[in-house]
Amino acid sequence: MAMKLLAADYDGTLKLGEEVTSRDIEAIRKWRQKGNLFVIDTGRSMQSILAEVRKYDIPVDYFITNNGGMVFDAKQHELFSSYIDPLMSLDIMYLAKEIGNVVSYVSNDGYYRHRVIVDETLGEKRYPGLKPDLSEEELMASEKHAQFVISMATKKRSFTACGKNQLLFFLHGCCLCQQICCGYCSQGNIQGNRTGFPLQAYPDAERECIYHRRCG
Repeated sequence: MAMKLLAADYDGTLKLGEEVTSRDIEAIRKWRQKGNLFVIDTGRSMQSILAEVRKYDIPVDYFITNNGGMVFDAKQHELFSSYIDPLMSLDIMYLAKEIGNVVSYVSNDGYYRHRVIVDETLGEKRYPGLKPDLSEEELMASEKHAQFVISMATKKRSFTACGKNQLLFFLHGCCLCQQICCGYCSQGNIQGNRTGFPLQAYPDAERECIYHRRCG
């Protein structure tokens, strides 16, 4: 019998509400006992999703993180990366300081998240518990930015900013409106093309043997 692969989104799919059910974890274990693979496919960083996996003791073979921009094996070895163009990264950081109504922005280096506060008088809704750990100068000196998330003051401001910024960055990346935030990733690694990795890793696999479960 051919090995099969099941890829599942995390928030709103595997994790419903505030928990991952023991029934789902047991189903994943039985799936893997049959020689199949289980992949978590998420917009979270590796740092963030690994904390969740350890919390619920979820058995995972591969992680696709950052909306498809990074791939790791079960031991967190990096298998694939797609970073934002360095000049575009600088533009995004500059933009976050200029467009107004920005609470903070977060750079994801492919594994860890780094938050920079822009206007501390605005209430942080997206990352209230994430404390800054690097200076803005240190982030600007880095060339590893897999994803940016700009946290806005309101949903309306986020929607307006994302519409304008998509036009600015469409040649080198993508900008997505995420409720109260604007998210930026490298071009070609946003949301929809996530079955590409398992097909590359297992070229003999048939597409119908890859199951991708995602809400929405």
